[in-house]
Amino acid sequence: MPSTFESEIDTFIDFQQQCHSLCCRILELFAVALDIDRDWFVSRHDSKAGPSGTIFRMLYYPQIDSTYQDGIDIRAGAHSDYGSITLLFQQRGQPGLEILTPGGQWTSVPVDPHDGASMATINSDDARSLPILVNIGDLLQDWTSGLLKSTKHRVVFPAGESSDRYSLVS
Repeated sequence: MPSTFESEIDTFIDFQQQCHSLCCRILELFAVALDIDRDWFVSRHDSKAGPSGTIFRMLYYPQIDSTYQDGIDIRAGAHSDYGSITLLFQQRGQPGLEILTPGGQWTSVPVDPHDGASMATINSDDARSLPILVNIGDLLQDWTSGLLKSTKHRVVFPAGESSDRYSLVS
């Protein structure tokens, strides 16, 4: 953990635990929808039985510098997540995430449900309703024999955007 955040370690631990709980709830709902034992997925993430497989990352993508080459440089190459599900938290006004559609085309994933409104125009109740992107991972695709599909995605430098980008992944 960067020394800048050491004084907030308890906050990060609490946040990660809440993310784990949310993932377990989502996995439980998937099990119900698939008509299997509601604890089937969750039991494989039980930290009381051993490592849960949960990883928490703070991602920083630096701003574009003078050596940037449009169409060549990207922030994170195309990949799918190897776990069961991933929660992604992004800041408003920091686009760049793209998913690969079933037709083989890259398409942008909207970040802001408030359609570009600035934080100054969003009341505090709205600030709590920031979206959480849920990605299906390779493991969940395998567990469901391909019924639920892993999401191939990447992070690019969107046109007209050159600033830093931050996200949290759990």
